[in-house]
Amino acid sequence: MSFEVKIKIGDMDPILIDYANKKKLSKFTNILRFDILVNNKAIKVVAGPSPADGDGNILLNQIFKRFIKKINPNINSVDDNLKRRFKSYIYQTALLGNPDDLKVLNFD
Repeated sequence: MSFEVKIKIGDMDPILIDYANKKKLSKFTNILRFDILVNNKAIKVVAGPSPADGDGNILLNQIFKRFIKKINPNINSVDDNLKRRFKSYIYQTALLGNPDDLKVLNFD
């Protein structure tokens, strides 16, 4: 159907999504903000956490850990308020702010 689909993370060169690049793409986990390019037309994507109250393994999530480091590296405990602040920050920034501001949480 003559579609070319690429993924662009930050300032990196776009990577064509195909089987040949499977290994290269597999090293990009825990990425919050990226672009999908369809025939070189960019679609901004924010892969945010679930807004549900059931947090699952949010404490193990690399993006959540980066968020904690950004707001206060001296935090010793995580409570429900911090989890809510994290989710609120992601969704407020993605929907009402500048989604590109979330790129700082892509990498350590």
